[in-house]
Amino acid sequence: MKRSLFIIATVAIAILAATAVSCKKDKQDESTNNERSNFGTSTFTPPQEDDMNAYLKAFKEKMQSSKEDVTMGLEEAAWHLSSVANYDFCNVNVNYTDIRFDTLYSTILLTDGEVSLQDLGVAYRDMWGKIDAFYRGLVVEGKHFRFIDAIITEDGTITIPIVTTYISSSKWVNDTLWYFPYYNDNVYLLELECDFFGDTTYYSNTTAIVRLNRLLNQLQGRPTASNATGRYYYTVTRSQTFLYTQYIDPKGSPYCFQSRLFSSEGVTACPLQAEEMLYLLDSYLGLGRGARILGEETVTWNVLFNWPEMKDDCVNYHSLVVQYGYVIQGNDPIDY
Repeated sequence: MKRSLFIIATVAIAILAATAVSCKKDKQDESTNNERSNFGTSTFTPPQEDDMNAYLKAFKEKMQSSKEDVTMGLEEAAWHLSSVANYDFCNVNVNYTDIRFDTLYSTILLTDGEVSLQDLGVAYRDMWGKIDAFYRGLVVEGKHFRFIDAIITEDGTITIPIVTTYISSSKWVNDTLWYFPYYNDNVYLLELECDFFGDTTYYSNTTAIVRLNRLLNQLQGRPTASNATGRYYYTVTRSQTFLYTQYIDPKGSPYCFQSRLFSSEGVTACPLQAEEMLYLLDSYLGLGRGARILGEETVTWNVLFNWPEMKDDCVNYHSLVVQYGYVIQGNDPIDY
């Protein structure tokens, strides 16, 4: 198919003209707040270890054999479950053509709102078995776990989101969209085939979310380096939420307050065409990548749709949540 060059700045101007008759509001914000804000009110700080492999191996052995009366908070327990699972199962240093998102569930015994080391070991054995069974029952070619998360709620439920990469017969996104080369004056050039987004109309609260989440995770899920060998996995350091009121496009955007994130006046979802989807994809990638701290990589991307929070607030919008972490080279090969 014939390839075309799209210049995001030009696309944004064209969209601005179109929004004169659309449901969007074009209003300039008086200030820009680009300060980094963590997602949630975390009190747990992940350990900073020179040898993360040794730390996780030792912790796994300790929680599976410990009789000590040691407890920890839910967030600390969830981080360790996730990190040990990534140590055991994951490999991000692989090629793939498709990606899928699944969720498993388990439970853990809580004592006064905390988790004992012994009960954490019991929960991990159950979690390990479910992840192993899921992997063995997944009938796709070239399957590898990319990231395994863990969330523990106050009733003892463990939610286990899993990102899996695999080989499919369809094209990978990189066959049709090259990662946006950066040129002078903040202009991104996109080389794409004419049917990358096609003539489909995407809706800001449904199909646009699904498509953007898939592309964001695919584009940022490649091997760590072209010459990297061996197995790699992630450990999470933090999450960051990007809100439409905090990130402004100085050259103008089609959205409220000239925001780099989708935002629209009204209480109905807006239809988005290919040019707008390109703008959002490029903007979200730039936001997530630009907020990395030295040594971090992006682990997962999640675009959320938000309805107006108050009666006098007439804006519905996207928020972008990016998990960041370190890439760790595993000591031993695995079968996953």
